[in-house]
Amino acid sequence: MGVSIMDTKVDLEKKIIQLKLDKRQLVLAGKDTSKIDKEILHIKRELDNLVVTNK
Repeated sequence: MGVSIMDTKVDLEKKIIQLKLDKRQLVLAGKDTSKIDKEILHIKRELDNLVVTNK
């Protein structure tokens, strides 16, 4: 059948959560988080597009 929209949404949300955890580790280590910030923003936009196109 294929992947449902809800499954895709859940996968994207999981990616965001994991990236935020990774970012936390970088912040605690005093390292740059700009790459993760960009990736989180990209995934959030993907998620927004997914929600908008399926209304």
